[in-house]
Amino acid sequence: MALLCGVWGIVGALPGQEARHALVIGNNDYANARNLVNPTNDAKVIAKSLTSMGFEVMLRTDADLKTMKSAVREFIQTLTKDSVALVFYAGHGVEVKGRNYLIPIDAGMAEEFEVPDETLPMDTLLRGLEQAGTSLNILVLDCCRDDPYSRSWRGSRSAAGAGGLSMPADMPQGMFIAFSTTPGKTAEDGDGSNSPYTSALAEELLKPGQELERVFKNVGARVAKSTEQRQEPWSNSKFYGTFLFNPAKAVTPDPVPTPVPAKPSIPGGMKPVVPVAPTPAVPTTPRRVLSEPPFQAQLAVDPEASSRVFPKLKQLTAKKNEITDEDHWIEENQIPPLFLKVPNPFMQQFGELPANVPARLDNLMAVRAFHNGDHSFVIYGENFSSGVLLAVWNADFTVLEGEIDFRAYRRAPKVLKGDENYVDQSLRFAAIQEGILYVSNGHNTYAKSSGGMNAYLTAIRLAKGEVLWRSAPLVSNCSNFVLTGDGIITGYGFTEEDDFVYILDRHTGKTVTKQLVKSGPERLALIGKVLHVRTYNTDYQFRVD
Repeated sequence: MALLCGVWGIVGALPGQEARHALVIGNNDYANARNLVNPTNDAKVIAKSLTSMGFEVMLRTDADLKTMKSAVREFIQTLTKDSVALVFYAGHGVEVKGRNYLIPIDAGMAEEFEVPDETLPMDTLLRGLEQAGTSLNILVLDCCRDDPYSRSWRGSRSAAGAGGLSMPADMPQGMFIAFSTTPGKTAEDGDGSNSPYTSALAEELLKPGQELERVFKNVGARVAKSTEQRQEPWSNSKFYGTFLFNPAKAVTPDPVPTPVPAKPSIPGGMKPVVPVAPTPAVPTTPRRVLSEPPFQAQLAVDPEASSRVFPKLKQLTAKKNEITDEDHWIEENQIPPLFLKVPNPFMQQFGELPANVPARLDNLMAVRAFHNGDHSFVIYGENFSSGVLLAVWNADFTVLEGEIDFRAYRRAPKVLKGDENYVDQSLRFAAIQEGILYVSNGHNTYAKSSGGMNAYLTAIRLAKGEVLWRSAPLVSNCSNFVLTGDGIITGYGFTEEDDFVYILDRHTGKTVTKQLVKSGPERLALIGKVLHVRTYNTDYQFRVD
């Protein structure tokens, strides 16, 4: 079995399309240890995926210590502070006293104390990237197989066990680390020409429009499923931004030609009159531009507070899901349609919007569309991670009722230094009831990047554009929320942050109750008296009383 011990990566493009660089190393033929089968294949397939995405790839196979060190030095010297960088290593690796080492093919280690001199310490890579000041670094450790060296060393090892690497004690800022399995555990080599982890990673990297964490969630789900839960990938991060490995281009697809009826013959040689399609009328509905909102919670006073009745949740079921099986969840629970497919030129999809709904407004593209109650909504942004303009339509998209510009909502007044490019908050979802617009917005990164001023719900009186209230932060980064009675059911969760389903008072914005769940809520659906909650790894059902 092969031992893959490291994939470093920076994938995708931040604003301005920074230079992309990759160092890819795969070692099979070891002089003093068991030869491996898959690492060079793994290196080549990752190199192919990266090259197709515009990376300048430096590929090395069966590298001795001198070659590995010179490759790292050359690679680091090519980087600038605005670069993105990826380093992939496949081969033997070992952990000694909490530190990880990548092993060249000529390493000869009869005793543990020789390891630092015979190998490439992972700390060297960490220090090099930290010194280069690259925009984003991803370290992926596909450390799968057993350790071929330590069994012959005298004395007890600091990390007893059959193999696996450890989480570095100190991670540089801007680093995302992903293990192919739980730290300290081993993983599988698989039956094919690549490891299960590399096979999944090479494919997921290419899928357009996926954010950093979603790529590795999908990889993890695929590996866990293919190994029947014997191998469960794991990750940790010091990167607080939003990043797409394969960003969708904001290019409008060519329109589908409309069939032209056959022209009738015209007697006497007269030229036929070609009918001209009428030019669509320019919407006369005014666009309302909102002013900067209160970024701190601003609750309203309700004179009828004593008469309000809020929903109460009682958990019925909690079932582990396969992470990528959302379509099955929708079908199994008969979740009614909510979101529509929007035009996606990168995927060559024309979407499901009616012909009268523009795919672009000004310099913005449609990035999300949905039905909700008596209205339908389209959100426009610069790309699929953005959302700054809300178009409000009647239910069947026949009447445009208004456009609301939320650009003033996108940047909190307090932003963590270094995260300026990642904290633009985008519109998520909206609903209208009794002339009041309820809207959620937030960014896809850690709360501290925006000083905790993230993931709000806001109530706006449409007639005046007046903000009635803004909820406490960190209550609504779920893809949707549900209005029911006097309450709003929503949800928030993000990696290491708390994961809850929240009930808010729709008249004041006050948090009424919260229900702990195992991971971040991603989708809600209220069917009769049952609330279905789709989270990252668990599907819940709650009775709503």
